[in-house]
Amino acid sequence: TPTLTFTLFRPTTVPVLIIKPQWLEMILSGKKVWEIRGSRILKHVGQVVYLAASGTAAISGRAMLVNCHGPLSQNEWTDSFELHRVPAGEIVHPAHRCDVRPYGIRTYAWEFGSGSVQRAQHPISFTRNAAVIFQDVELQPWQIAEAQFVSVEPLCPPRTPPLHGHNSRWDRLQRRGSELGSTSTQSEF
Repeated sequence: TPTLTFTLFRPTTVPVLIIKPQWLEMILSGKKVWEIRGSRILKHVGQVVYLAASGTAAISGRAMLVNCHGPLSQNEWTDSFELHRVPAGEIVHPAHRCDVRPYGIRTYAWEFGSGSVQRAQHPISFTRNAAVIFQDVELQPWQIAEAQFVSVEPLCPPRTPPLHGHNSRWDRLQRRGSELGSTSTQSEF
């Protein structure tokens, strides 16, 4: 007798990063690869994160979060304008009026991988929680397929050697690996 086989497609829980609309548009157009924040991120480094504009409940893109740089010095901040595209004085916290960095000594750059940014041709709606930076969202496989993610050509220059005084998670893992006599830190991600 013939039998019917059904494949069960399970939903996937994905991290959604909420970004101000003007910065998200620059990321999705390839003009910016650093998202500037006032805190370090380690949890999602090495993962694909989905991107949504604040004030909306729609996922507009996705990208690989490859690194967290910082805290950035004032020189690093100034020298890396092509990566973050934040004009001087644009988002200065009131407590840091004398500092060119938006979050003063707590300014971090969350780096998206060059060539990993993808724009959703059909944004995915989700139920938004207020006042969060990251939100875990459960997506059905058909929602991801229907979004039709398309790669974005990076327009900003690729990041070359690490910044002076750079202390990213990758660098710390590299140092720890060399101290232990290991040449690979890939297993730690």
